[in-house]
Amino acid sequence: MIRDPIVEEVHRVREKMLDECGDDLDRLLELCRVTDPKLQERLVTMEMLEARRAAQPVQAAAGSTPLR
Repeated sequence: MIRDPIVEEVHRVREKMLDECGDDLDRLLELCRVTDPKLQERLVTMEMLEARRAAQPVQAAAGSTPLR
């Protein structure tokens, strides 16, 4: 696996922020919303994700055989 220092830094910062929020993802997301309102358009809730998934048709993998 190729080491990417930028990705490693992103992971370190995320872990630090999550630690500061007591490992509570909801608190981390709220911190992001309060800290930078511009992030709101980029944050995705589980409800948004589930709605997006429900709206997308299921596609077969390339080269797969259809079920009968």
